[in-house]
Amino acid sequence: MASIIVPAHNEAAVIERTLRSITPDGWPSEYEIIVACNGCTDDTAARARAFEGVKVLETDVGSKVVALNMGDSAASQYPRIYLDADIETDIESIRNVIRVLEAGEADVAAPAAVLETSDCSFLARRYFDVWSRTDYFKNSIGSGFVGMSKAGRERFQEWPNIIPDDEYARLVVPRERRRIVREGRFTIRPPTQLRSLVNTRTRHVMGNYQLKALYPDLWATKEPASSVVTASLKHPESLPWLGLYLGVGLVSRWRARARIRAGELGWYTDKTARTPTQEDDDWTSGD
Repeated sequence: MASIIVPAHNEAAVIERTLRSITPDGWPSEYEIIVACNGCTDDTAARARAFEGVKVLETDVGSKVVALNMGDSAASQYPRIYLDADIETDIESIRNVIRVLEAGEADVAAPAAVLETSDCSFLARRYFDVWSRTDYFKNSIGSGFVGMSKAGRERFQEWPNIIPDDEYARLVVPRERRRIVREGRFTIRPPTQLRSLVNTRTRHVMGNYQLKALYPDLWATKEPASSVVTASLKHPESLPWLGLYLGVGLVSRWRARARIRAGELGWYTDKTARTPTQEDDDWTSGD
């Protein structure tokens, strides 16, 4: 038995797709699913309750960290899998991650990530073509799917009030106890427009700055940064778009520093990947 915790904030557009991907016939005999709705003003909770056996929790506080802690309090099993509400995976990938964690082979694990960029604009797709070839993308745990053993989860009490929860969960476990489970896959649908992409990267950079400042000892265990130039040289077709990739990185770092200086540590949720025709969303204040 294991527990799957799905924090969800206004995810009516995607929650059913995610839950369908992890609730095949007979699933309740293998694990429990908890959807932690936080600050929802749509019918995310009602859509989740329509899935037999899924436990739905609700809070008026719009905070992923609050949702994670609420889900943990209700969960009864280990290992724990923390799954973003817009992620798609499958029963075999879930089983393989649980198997690795239960066997004591790792304390934090995730399947290999796959990018679905068919709805992306031309420039956004070129950016993700470059990113997907980096060692960071191929080997990093997180991006919406994090599995933890009991020993791994007991390395901290409550989830800290920071932006990069998945990065924290990965770094809190020693490097040799982290594992990508190649026998599994999960699908990420990234921002479809360049503006949304820059906003998402800005949030990511803000989270890294925050994590480095608050937990320098954990940050020191982070894997060495991979070279996007080296990756591009191995795939010459991506070289023409290397400037775009580096430019997005520079703009994102500049914007992240500006927001931090202004004390604007809000949360940005990309809506373009959830509904391709949706306009880019604004930043919201967060805990």
